[in-house]
Parts: sequence; C-alpha cells; structure tokens
Amino acid sequence: MNKEDQIFDLLERLYIELQDTKKELKEEISNVRTELKEEISNVRTGLKEEISNVRVELKEDIGVLNDNQMIICDKLEK
Repeated sequence: MNKEDQIFDLLERLYIELQDTKKELKEEISNVRTELKEEISNVRTGLKEEISNVRVELKEDIGVLNDNQMIICDKLEK
C-alpha cells in the first residue's frame, strides 16, 4: 500500500468516525430538546396551578374584607 492509499484510507476512516459522532450528537440534542420541552411544560402547569390558587385566595380575602367592611359600616351607623 503506497502513501496515497494509506492517507486515503485514514481519511475515509476519519470521515466514517465523524459521521457516527455527528449522528450521536444529533440524537443527544434531540433528547435534550425533548427533556427541555417536558420540563417547560411541567413548569407551566405548576405556574398555572399556583396562579389559580393565588386567585382563589385573593377572592376569599376580598370576600372577608368586604364582610368586615359591612360589619364596620353597620357598627358606625349604630
């Protein structure tokens, strides 16, 4: 095998190895994207639930404040 053939053989093996590495990296990137999408979805769901709970609590607090205001107004009228 002459030098040119050896160089060609090395380049061919290097090319094949690079293609395999490229494929592996694409798969890893795809997996990371999928994981990130799932995590983002979970965070959104959690935030929506928390916001909903805060709204309920605020409505309850406003109701209590309104009740207290009515009591105070009644007492002031008397």
